[in-house]
Amino acid sequence: MTGTDAWLGRKRFVDAGGARIAYVEFEGAGPPLLLLHGFTDSSRSFSLITSQLAGRRLIIADLPGHGGSAPGHDGWTPADLARQMSAFMTALDMEPAVLVGHSLGSMVAIELAATRPGAFAGLVLLAATLQPELADDHPVVVGVNALRDPIDPNAPFFELWHHCHPGVPETFLARLAEEAAAMPAHRWRAILQALRDCDLTEQASRIDMPVLIISGADDDLFSKAHHEALAAAFPDAVLEPIRLHVDAKRCLCAMDAHYYARLSADSVRSLALQGGVFSAEEAEAFMQRPYAADALQLRRWDDLAKVEGQPTPDLAHFLTVA
Repeated sequence: MTGTDAWLGRKRFVDAGGARIAYVEFEGAGPPLLLLHGFTDSSRSFSLITSQLAGRRLIIADLPGHGGSAPGHDGWTPADLARQMSAFMTALDMEPAVLVGHSLGSMVAIELAATRPGAFAGLVLLAATLQPELADDHPVVVGVNALRDPIDPNAPFFELWHHCHPGVPETFLARLAEEAAAMPAHRWRAILQALRDCDLTEQASRIDMPVLIISGADDDLFSKAHHEALAAAFPDAVLEPIRLHVDAKRCLCAMDAHYYARLSADSVRSLALQGGVFSAEEAEAFMQRPYAADALQLRRWDDLAKVEGQPTPDLAHFLTVA
């Protein structure tokens, strides 16, 4: 594909853990968001949503051996990749951060959160799993094992690999395919095998921070069963703030008049259906419950994604970062 690649032009590089790591950074306030992409993708995966996160500091890395980052020296398991991303965090001095992982990136994020808990204020998992459980005859396994160098970015395989709903810019998908095709076929197979052998159940049980799990109803790779197993693996410190999500809203409205004033009309209506604003006594009792403070923090993070009247940029905007 020809033409100017604005995203590529934004990349910076840092030596971390013995490897050169590429990343894109957007300046902003608050704890940084460290975003980790999926298998064979790159930081470009998040390029279409950066405008929706305007005002926050974003650090979007290319995982080792992906995009512009050099391969690591250890291997391709989520634990191997997490060790290098831990060194990357140290090099950029980004603690504490909110860790966001998609697919492979979510598995690396679970490893990071389990081994470096003090470094993160929270964890967001997109299309995640503890154990991929891909059989030998799974279309992804068959397709990856059939790849031969040089990989053609226009091959029919990429229609399966980057399958998504209509409306995603073609230039964006074409750039992703180019970057994925630049990865040697033996590396595709090595990473896939490392993921097939992986089980992160024990690591998830050690995570002690608020976690937001986001899954798609049309996810062909990691079904509802994967997401349910993922949620069940986390301890009470993770699950209880989620269970308290509604009451956290009722409590915040009682404690913070400005919070209530910022609610949308729809949110005010749902608040009434949820039982209304807590009384002072109810709010005080809520704050005595385990993980109540974490529930309030999780609620505020959730609210950051709700920007009433936020315009959706037109296609031309997205093409500039594709």
